[in-house]
Amino acid sequence: MSEEAAFLLALKANPADDTARLVYADWLDDHDQPRKAEYLRLVAWLARAAGDLAERPEGDAIRALSPSLPIEWRAEAGARFVVTLFGYEVGHKINAIKHIREACGYSLYDAKLVTENLPNRIADRVTFERAHEVWCHVRRSPTAALAVLPIERDRPPFESRFNVVAECYVPHRPRETERLRREARAALAVVVARVLGVSDAEAARLAESESVVLTYNLSASEADARTRDIQKLLPLSDPLGRTWSLSVYPRYVETVATE
Repeated sequence: MSEEAAFLLALKANPADDTARLVYADWLDDHDQPRKAEYLRLVAWLARAAGDLAERPEGDAIRALSPSLPIEWRAEAGARFVVTLFGYEVGHKINAIKHIREACGYSLYDAKLVTENLPNRIADRVTFERAHEVWCHVRRSPTAALAVLPIERDRPPFESRFNVVAECYVPHRPRETERLRREARAALAVVVARVLGVSDAEAARLAESESVVLTYNLSASEADARTRDIQKLLPLSDPLGRTWSLSVYPRYVETVATE
């Protein structure tokens, strides 16, 4: 086995071994392959950075250099990164599935499974340039929260934030829909008045939209706790769905960087 083959075998076995990667870079310099050496050093330096790596300057340098290097070699020597999906707003699930399938080549079933078991690595052990490509494509889905990270890092570089929302649901029933809608809005207004501390008239005005934000910008744990508290104020729902009902739930709104 040649020295270079031994380096590549070591990196395949442990892609996070940047010590081996930097020794290999020195070896490449000694063997008149400076572009490959520079690529490996950039990969190692980028992996040490904090936060989402997708838009780091080292990443820009890697993407500029990569077209001049063999794709097979980059896949062996630079497969140091993952793309992890952490969340998305529920209303954008279908859109998220679509872009994950397009970016990663998943079947419909596998893409759906990914979105229902979060956080989830949608690209694993890939080069930075491939990770960036996936990251850019999936970000076309509104509200998708994802990051390019080193293989060994699972903690998100941001915190998801949520609003707690109360909504009324009114089934379509000929000749009864308007009556049910009035009843549902009246019940929603009672909850809104108690939670927000507004007048009955203001609560009734807010309830006209049939969806009211009760608290803003909470962490996941805060939103869950607040949701449970507010749910205690709701009237009992019809288990058969024959009439209107109220629901309170956390709605994902954004992410905030933590690193």
